[in-house]
Amino acid sequence: MTLADIGAEAAPREHLIDADGRVYAGWRSTFGATAALSVGASTSTIMCFGVFVPYLHRAFGWGIGAIALAATLLSISIMVISPIQGALVDRFGARRIIMISIPLFGLGYAAMSQLSGDINQFYLMWVLVPLLGFGVWPSSYIKVVTGWFDQRLGLAIGVANIGIGIGSVVLPAMIGAVANAYGWRMAYVAVGVLSVVIAWPCAYCFVFERNRPARVQGDSPGEPAPAQRSGAMVGVSVREAWADASFWKILISFLLLGAGSTTLLVNQVAILVDNGMPVPSAVVMQSVIGVSTLCARLFVGWLLDRVAVKRVMPILSLSGAAAMLLYASGATGMTAALCAVLIGIMTGAEFNVLGYALRRYFGPRVLGTLFGTAFAVFQLGGAIATGLVGYARGHTGSYQTSLYFLAAVTALTAVLMCTLGRYRFLDRRPPAPIEAQSASA
Repeated sequence: MTLADIGAEAAPREHLIDADGRVYAGWRSTFGATAALSVGASTSTIMCFGVFVPYLHRAFGWGIGAIALAATLLSISIMVISPIQGALVDRFGARRIIMISIPLFGLGYAAMSQLSGDINQFYLMWVLVPLLGFGVWPSSYIKVVTGWFDQRLGLAIGVANIGIGIGSVVLPAMIGAVANAYGWRMAYVAVGVLSVVIAWPCAYCFVFERNRPARVQGDSPGEPAPAQRSGAMVGVSVREAWADASFWKILISFLLLGAGSTTLLVNQVAILVDNGMPVPSAVVMQSVIGVSTLCARLFVGWLLDRVAVKRVMPILSLSGAAAMLLYASGATGMTAALCAVLIGIMTGAEFNVLGYALRRYFGPRVLGTLFGTAFAVFQLGGAIATGLVGYARGHTGSYQTSLYFLAAVTALTAVLMCTLGRYRFLDRRPPAPIEAQSASA
């Protein structure tokens, strides 16, 4: 049998409907991850933070700037926890980490309903809540999903990540409705409860399928990966990844992407208002970014299965850089809408590309650790850039210089990603099923 024959034999295993007429277990796991991520830590904290700001301002009289400081503490907590989470997932398996973290995160988020007028308590909670949710950040689910796929790896990552986009649309609207009807305290409780009653059953019933492919890591402490037991290569070690130039190129690229995309997401409305666009129209551009992001997750995921990362990401980075230059030149109207689409496509593609590239270049062995590290670096870039851009805007009265600089560093990511070599972990063999894990796993 030739390698082409083996590849053809493997392909049906990743179709939506398997040979036995059932939905392929890998897709059931992916759809479960989509649902869990829609109410996960990324949506409940980062995407919903700003929704509570006006309610807290009215309730306690805290200044907007003072409340925003908690967002900085949140970013720092994410940067600290992400590499640790990845290492724990690689060491103990995603199932244990996720199933423990979901109720802890929900309880911590609901506890925000008991805030008093002491803003230091508010700051402390935004340090504790991300820590309590140490296992429900995206890298845990990406680790599981990537273990099921090879030929449709990019599409699977895109489908999983679309849950974050869905949550970003639904949760803020729900928070506003609950807060207006029952108060902001009940809104915190509602999000905390939803993060458990949706994510925990989805993770338990769907994310962790029993008959998993051989290339997936084991779930028991100290248990070798099934692929290791079968003698298959499952990837490099953390030390080997750090010694690899490709990993450094990816890290630097995502540091710079974090600076560019995060700054645009946070400041787009203010930039457009400075350009002369009415506030209601500028706010609509945020929705344009949201819709573009959702579409990009699926399309770019599909594209990555057909075109190499080193060709896809440079085009997306240059598109984002072009949008920044147009914003700097005073874009409004339809030009601003085009810019919002380009930014949305770039931001929607980023974590698809990250998960896919790390899996292809370094294998699944320590994917959780590597993804968590890159995610932390991305957050670091965003935290530094948003602070500096805000400082520059206050002193110069314009975003123009900052946008030119961000366009340049975003374009630099195109150069870095373009120099990545060929994939080293492109497994076209059919995944051999293993026996169900023991009840103690």
